[in-house]
Amino acid sequence: MNKQRKPASNFMLLCLSCLMALAIGELSIRYLFPQKTLFPRYVSSDEYQLMLSENSTLVHAQGNLWKFTYQTNEFGHRGKTLPAADRDKTTNIVALGDSFTFGMGVNEGAVYTHTLDQQLGQKYFVFNAGMSGWGIDSAIKRYYEISSSYNPKYVIVQFTRNDPGDSVTGVTTISDSEFIFSKLSRTTPWWQEILSKSYILQSSQMYAMARTIAENRMAESSAEQSSGSEEYLLNKNYIDMLNLFAKQLQAQDIGLLFLSVTHRDADSYHYDLDHFDEIGRAVVNMESAGLLHIIDLPLDELESYLGSPEGHQWGPQHHEIVGKKIAATIRQLESPNQQTKCCSAETHNKKPLAAKYGARTAELLTME
Repeated sequence: MNKQRKPASNFMLLCLSCLMALAIGELSIRYLFPQKTLFPRYVSSDEYQLMLSENSTLVHAQGNLWKFTYQTNEFGHRGKTLPAADRDKTTNIVALGDSFTFGMGVNEGAVYTHTLDQQLGQKYFVFNAGMSGWGIDSAIKRYYEISSSYNPKYVIVQFTRNDPGDSVTGVTTISDSEFIFSKLSRTTPWWQEILSKSYILQSSQMYAMARTIAENRMAESSAEQSSGSEEYLLNKNYIDMLNLFAKQLQAQDIGLLFLSVTHRDADSYHYDLDHFDEIGRAVVNMESAGLLHIIDLPLDELESYLGSPEGHQWGPQHHEIVGKKIAATIRQLESPNQQTKCCSAETHNKKPLAAKYGARTAELLTME
């Protein structure tokens, strides 16, 4: 009888030992090397490479260091929406961008689109169509799929350093000077769907660490394989898409506002666009041609604040400053003293280029 009980006892002891090891591992990582977790995570979609859960409260945390919550609407974006019947009662603005426009790293009510909406008052409505991980190809597709129904007077396009590389997912391409929207051919494995929906697993510090290691290795491998010619093609693709989008909006009498994210390097604080000479030249030339209006941000004021503890360069103070600056720009464009409308050649901003995108970009532009 004892011989029959011994295997069972050994099995129970093994299970308890494994549970204790997992518990110790979880606690050790949580307090010594806390990992970032997000739940619910991205959902599978054949329309976009990345999508967040609709009508959900997302919890974004790193152990006990910090925690943010994001509330998504019926489209998986952040912020309020307007019923179709009410969209003609306000002057509407659509914001397109990635995690900076979505508001990763700041809580509800702290995103620049919220500040912009408050600053402009009840006669205006700001629809936030930002999505973490999106490039301009996904943003443009989403605009024509959903955001254009707001009949906006202004569209904000936000730029950050990873945009050129994130804009070749295949959901939007250009053919004969027209956008072609496509679905993705890839499918998510069933086991990956289960893993992404598991609260226990997605909250696990050990699992988060393993995922972070795998993602870092993939990023390193991708960086090693990149070349100068590939970078040129990525930048050209971004320029082509922005240029065509700007022309299409102009044809519909919609003003395009270009917003570059800012960041702090070891020796200076500047726009992300300063790292992209070709795109920087193209954007300034588009403004000269009246296709868009560049948002000039107060770099000295932004530099005085720390970014979000989550890792994004914009914390709540940055979002507030950016929202107020965009509101001031729109009020100026709407002013009765403004002789011509936004985004025509006559309203080209004559400020020195260095005031727009720093001395480095200005120097390159004046060398043409």
